[in-house]
Amino acid sequence: MSRSIFKPDNRTASAKPFIAWDIETYDYGDDDKPDHRVRGIGAYDIQADSYKFYNDFDLFWRHIRKHEGYIYYAHNAGRFDNLFFIQWLLDKTTDEKIPCHIIPSGSRVIILRVAVRKIEYIDKRTGKQVTQYKYVDFYDSYAILPTSLAKLLDAYGLAGDKGKVDYSLFWNDEYWETIGKPYLEQDCRSLAAVIKAHNDKVLSLGGKIKPTLASTAMGLYRATYMPCEIYRNEEYNDLFRHGYIGGRVEVFRKYMKHGYCYDINSLYPYAMASYQYPVGPVERRDSFQRGDVGFILATVTVKPETYIPVLPYRKHTKKGNKIIFPVGRFSGMFTIQEFEFALDMGQLDDYTIHYVYVFETTDLFSDYVETLYDVRLHAESKFHRLLYKLWLNSLYGKFAQRESRQSLVINPHIDDIESGEINPYVKELNIWSKETERDASYIIVSIGAMITGYTRLTLAEHLIRVHNAGYEIYYCDTDSIYTNAPPDVFAISDKLGDWKQEYEIVHGDFLYPKTYRVQTTDGKWIIKSKGLRINPSFINVGNQQIEIDSSEVFERFIDGELIEQQDLVRISPLKASLKRDKKALSWQRVRKQNRGPAPKRTENGALIVDDDMPQWMHDYLMYGIDEI
Repeated sequence: MSRSIFKPDNRTASAKPFIAWDIETYDYGDDDKPDHRVRGIGAYDIQADSYKFYNDFDLFWRHIRKHEGYIYYAHNAGRFDNLFFIQWLLDKTTDEKIPCHIIPSGSRVIILRVAVRKIEYIDKRTGKQVTQYKYVDFYDSYAILPTSLAKLLDAYGLAGDKGKVDYSLFWNDEYWETIGKPYLEQDCRSLAAVIKAHNDKVLSLGGKIKPTLASTAMGLYRATYMPCEIYRNEEYNDLFRHGYIGGRVEVFRKYMKHGYCYDINSLYPYAMASYQYPVGPVERRDSFQRGDVGFILATVTVKPETYIPVLPYRKHTKKGNKIIFPVGRFSGMFTIQEFEFALDMGQLDDYTIHYVYVFETTDLFSDYVETLYDVRLHAESKFHRLLYKLWLNSLYGKFAQRESRQSLVINPHIDDIESGEINPYVKELNIWSKETERDASYIIVSIGAMITGYTRLTLAEHLIRVHNAGYEIYYCDTDSIYTNAPPDVFAISDKLGDWKQEYEIVHGDFLYPKTYRVQTTDGKWIIKSKGLRINPSFINVGNQQIEIDSSEVFERFIDGELIEQQDLVRISPLKASLKRDKKALSWQRVRKQNRGPAPKRTENGALIVDDDMPQWMHDYLMYGIDEI
């Protein structure tokens, strides 16, 4: 059994010099075919207090080549600025083919690494020519601070510096010179101030400058708060990933006449601080004892009268996986604590335990969570309160990160092609793909799966408590409950794991998970609708195109009308654009139709399932861990 170890890392770190940059564009196209082009590029070097403006990427490229070893930050670069730069790299018709590496995550470019200098020499040992490159890295500051730049500046105390402009007027030279260019410079200077404040705080706490929020949190944890070494049990990662399941989001009742919304204070950090987690090698058993910590691979039958089932089930549908909490027969990987609670609540009619996986455990996170939570509560700066909140909530996901990662390589060296380590992606653009395995000792899926399991358990305990007290539950979403239970039913305070009352409700419509509206006692409507734009917009109703406000959009949605929105235009995700349009930058008009997803519950209670054992579990029980 492999027992590689995840260790604390308290090596001192420093910040690389960085430049905050931004581009402004305007649309040469028409309503049906947008064509945004660069109006100007700004770059601010905070170390030298030097701002430069460039009309195009040809001039900006000269600037970049003088800053080898720098990091360039732009806010939302991964879905905007970097895509314009990549397109310029692809469009270059000179003999200078610039190699670059792209690391995407979903639809966002997390890191763009561009070669600015080539070094060639003869290896004295082998006699072969060696080619190396020196790079400049482009980071998306949104991946580190995932909120709008306006909100960041407000938190940092620069709210007045993010003014409003009419982007549609950037074509006008007078407007551009008097409004657009100063706005661009101010954005660069403001972003630089925010990034420096972020970096200074990370380094003061012993952390390291990383390209994403979660990696920054992990670096901070390893440097300052990690109490001991952890055995990884990495050969079990793929198995335990089947127990890595998200939060609980369900509609219990569709209509509320009066009630409240309550949120748990920092649910994920609370679960991290309240339980112990694996540090030693896993032990596989045939049964469990009270007090064991780990996972149970089991087939269960949940009693049909159970109103709030505890155990989750990943249901496979034509549209993908859906997390439900059903009654009936199903199989899965559950935390021992969730399984015990289901037993204690009398929810299981029958069960078969296939295997139990038990760990040696310890308290891994209470120092990290309690310290950062306390500092967040008492921080004078709005900006620092935001930082601590983000770090608290982003750490757990790193433990369950995927080991493999695909990156894209533009204009690779011939040696890389001949090595067989890269494969054609869009050959006519000389773009190749590379699959790499992260050498990341922090990937310990058992820890991530337990954290998410304990958050579900915490919410389920409160849901059952409120229901058993005779109150109605209308909706829940990960760390929140919508109910008619009065505030004295909940422990209301700012303490970690206690509750806060978000608002009192006089009317609520809960259609589907992530799709609802509530009206508060002050008359304000709060509308949430995944996939449905809630701002005033043009829609098609039959053959007629009309403009309606958000409340009417939702009214029509409640009535079951098919809504087609036509005023959404966005940049295509990079990989889709490369494959479909053979370019990095393309625009698409979005027409969304909202029919609503399949429900996770019925009007009378939990869904009923009677499912066979999933294939992955069958293969594991038949052939062992190597099949997983």
